[in-house]
Amino acid sequence: MSQNPAVLLTQLFETLERFNALLDEEAALLTETPVTAGALADVTERKSVITATLERLEGQRCQWLREQGFSVDREGSREAAQQYEVADLWQRIVEAGEQARTRNRVNGLSIGLRLDMHERALRFFKTASSTSLYSRNGRSNPVSQGNTYGQF
Repeated sequence: MSQNPAVLLTQLFETLERFNALLDEEAALLTETPVTAGALADVTERKSVITATLERLEGQRCQWLREQGFSVDREGSREAAQQYEVADLWQRIVEAGEQARTRNRVNGLSIGLRLDMHERALRFFKTASSTSLYSRNGRSNPVSQGNTYGQF
């Protein structure tokens, strides 16, 4: 990386912005009923590609910090940004990263809730389908003890 980190930080910021836009797309898909599985799988694949790019760029940034004698932490990043006059850009990166972290967590919770709901529905239908509604003599059986369905 050159002496001026502005190019790398600009790439990092732009990639974070693309990632945030993708997380917004994912959130929109998760509000649909039913969720379009193919579209969600496509978003997941694109998230993986962007995540790999972010990891590569972050690795380059950390290597540059070490080469310049800065610590690879928040303080070292802040100091380097100030020294190289890219503090505003660095602040935008920090904010975009926090947005991505929050959006990704919320989307993950939404996915987890949907999975839980579907697992419960599957268990219900499996239980209901394994219980006979009629006895051998053709009369209706209660689905479970204490169920008075069909009885007056």
